[in-house]
Amino acid sequence: MASIAKPLIVDSNCFLRFLDWGPRPLLGRTFAGYRFVTTGRLMDESTSEGLRAKYPQLSDEGVRLELNAARLKFSPKQATAIKLDATSFQRDGNRVIEAHCRGKGIFVRTLSAVDASIWAAAACLGGALASDEWPLALASA
Repeated sequence: MASIAKPLIVDSNCFLRFLDWGPRPLLGRTFAGYRFVTTGRLMDESTSEGLRAKYPQLSDEGVRLELNAARLKFSPKQATAIKLDATSFQRDGNRVIEAHCRGKGIFVRTLSAVDASIWAAAACLGGALASDEWPLALASA
């Protein structure tokens, strides 16, 4: 019996790095038991006017199609659970991050609502995250 690939939710910054690396399209492919995917919130973030101005390749029709094809679809029950979990993950994660930053004497960072939502989505689906955001990595460890 073939195993089902787990979702690996790729955040916007990682996706930008992937645009210049490896096979195209990358999103939607499966590697080492993980299917590279995105979420609607990440898709909105990746196609925002500000990011498109900074990274013109995000305006490419092929890139937009890749993002849309690999966007996770959530059931109403999953969407509700993710929304509730994201609120608590953001609150609890920010406590961990704040304690870490204060202990190191560095600027206190916080999790964005999008970061909390992808963490919650990965937890809900039993998946993983591909993110270069160290606060998210610290909080979700």
